[in-house]
Amino acid sequence: MKYADLDFSQNQIVIVRVNPIDPTEQQFEDYIKDLTKAVKEMKMVY
Repeated sequence: MKYADLDFSQNQIVIVRVNPIDPTEQQFEDYIKDLTKAVKEMKMVY
């Protein structure tokens, strides 16, 4: 199970759904990496 799911279905809005788990260090790092990549690639992201 992933710590968080990123939903890009809304224009310029990233919806973050955090799962009710205590993430491992790797799960949290993957979440930060995915979120950082999304913010860098999108303009005017909320």
